Amino acid sequence: WERLPEVADHEPTQTVAVLQLTPSMHASDVAPSRLERARYELQDLLEQSEGTVGLVIFAEEAYGVTPLTDDPKVIGEIVPTLDTRLMPGRGTRPDRGIAEAHQLLENAGARSGRIILFIDGMGDSPDKTRFEAEKAADAGFPVSVLGLGSETPGLRLLAEEGQGHFSPVRADDRDITALLA
Repeated sequence: WERLPEVADHEPTQTVAVLQLTPSMHASDVAPSRLERARYELQDLLEQSEGTVGLVIFAEEAYGVTPLTDDPKVIGEIVPTLDTRLMPGRGTRPDRGIAEAHQLLENAGARSGRIILFIDGMGDSPDKTRFEAEKAADAGFPVSVLGLGSETPGLRLLAEEGQGHFSPVRADDRDITALLA
């Protein structure tokens, strides 16, 4: 008698990371800076996530940097070059980042997935940010938040409204592990 291998009956997870690239990310309240820490955390996400991964960056506008890929090294190569100077405008619109990630998942035909925000605050339009998080969650794409600043209560609420998880940034990788749960 030989036991047959079990077939996995679940779809691989689709994950879109949404990274804030505004001047506030140069603050050094998180060592060495919010931006540098976000880059480290994004690399941790790429190492730990299973399934396909995509990347969206935003400031006043949002841009899809990569479509969903099953090769996280593609995104890993880009991470060191991500800088606030890449982004036009002076606004902070996480709502547009969420909407772009949502669209990326839908364009890939994903029936489920997750969006993980790397942000330091609710942005210029907190109501729109909460609306986009709820809209994405209702479509099957929960929104989780890695908090890079001091606006923890608002970011925690955003993650709850987005049916995702919240974690403040930590020195170890427990923050990313919590977001991928």
